[in-house]
Amino acid sequence: MREFQIQSERRVQAVDVTSSVEEMVGSAGVVEGLCVVSASHTTVAVIVNEYVLDLMQDLERWIEQKAPTSSSYDHPGNADAHLRAALFGSSVTLPVAVGKLTLGTWQSVILLEFDGPRQRTVNVQVVG
Repeated sequence: MREFQIQSERRVQAVDVTSSVEEMVGSAGVVEGLCVVSASHTTVAVIVNEYVLDLMQDLERWIEQKAPTSSSYDHPGNADAHLRAALFGSSVTLPVAVGKLTLGTWQSVILLEFDGPRQRTVNVQVVG
């Protein structure tokens, strides 16, 4: 397994990690297989979607509606971040073909930070 670090800059932030994942897939030497991208944290998520500013802003507003920052939770401090991460999940599995990550035209691998700013570890496992 390989890993890389991301430093988030805001409490809630979408970070495009596609190029880092693609580098790791390319250096793995796997021609056909699968790539699992995961985050080892309970207050971040990993998704595949289109990474454009207006959509990421829409996503942040939607997340705030589903798990508001200002709500009263039993868990102190960052319950909203845990709930937000639970909505999306901590990993995605993607195909590898001809030695490259297989993504659609508009797809990117995105780390969703919900409790930043923090340094985060992203794990990449390529098998084939």
